[in-house]
Amino acid sequence: MAELDSFYDTAICDGVAVPVGSLALSVESQALRYGLSVFEGLRGYLPAEPGGPAVPFAVAAHLRRLVSSLALAALPPVDPDAVAGWVDQLFQTARPSSDCYLRIAVSAAGVGGLTDQPRMQTTLTLRPMGRKRWLAEGVGLALGLGPCKGSDELLSHQCKCIAHYAGARRALLAAKADGFDSVLLRAADGRLAEAPTANLFLVRGEELLTPTLDSGVLAGITRQALLDLAPGLGLRPRETDLWPADLDDADEVFLCGTGIEVGPVARVGTRSLPAPGPVTKGLVEAYFAAVRSG
Repeated sequence: MAELDSFYDTAICDGVAVPVGSLALSVESQALRYGLSVFEGLRGYLPAEPGGPAVPFAVAAHLRRLVSSLALAALPPVDPDAVAGWVDQLFQTARPSSDCYLRIAVSAAGVGGLTDQPRMQTTLTLRPMGRKRWLAEGVGLALGLGPCKGSDELLSHQCKCIAHYAGARRALLAAKADGFDSVLLRAADGRLAEAPTANLFLVRGEELLTPTLDSGVLAGITRQALLDLAPGLGLRPRETDLWPADLDDADEVFLCGTGIEVGPVARVGTRSLPAPGPVTKGLVEAYFAAVRSG
């Protein structure tokens, strides 16, 4: 393989190292026709000691969810051990010199109808990704309160499938048109759920609150990491039913996810909030200490 200009020019397609520019899906593929594709996005972090390349964070947890997503979407499985090996292969080949983002996509690459047996393709791509501006610039998000999410009966929200993002995208575009950065989606019964690509947390006193999974939220890996870190900071983490009225007495609000990491919220509707507040700031510090610990 020819020497590449930078680590993000390297990709893996079904175990073979290739240039990113050679990757393609037909517009007639089942992935692009019917949304028959699942993915995982995970972070690579530089170690605390300078000099070494970035290493991937929480690979096993992401691959467990990838396997689950494929099953929930009635798509053929992947071998998680093989994919884990491809992750190692890509990081060893690329040796990323900055914090980065790895996308693992398993897509129905063949042409066919909705019920035809799909031919799957697994691709791994890297790109540099540092802090989003909420952390990089110390600013808070502005959130609008959006519509209720659809029923879990059609496609479980525990399946990280691209089809879920079509409706959420419409809500997000409407919120942005109204001057917000993101939007809170709700369950069919009106409970707070999540943002289109991030989980929701509220801080109330020493309580760290997040919606229950049955409100139609993805079991986020960053979400779980923060729940696990909370007791060490003197917080009481709790998964519970949350309603729009709970936003009125929250001391702090933030979003979290692999891409956004942690996004402190400065405004929900017309209500202003500290962003980041002291609890959010402590969780951010604990999170980065954990992910850089190796």
